[in-house]
Amino acid sequence: MSVPLDLAPLAFAVGFPFREGYVPSIVYVSLYVSIAAVTLSTLVSVPV
Repeated sequence: MSVPLDLAPLAFAVGFPFREGYVPSIVYVSLYVSIAAVTLSTLVSVPV
């Protein structure tokens, strides 16, 4: 089974059972950062 390049770090982190809350926190942070970036770029691109 091949792992896509962007999922390789995620699969690597899942291999560590003692870091249980590590992966979900990274997912949530990336979601928040993505939403913030989209919101900011939308607000900036809207002509005032």
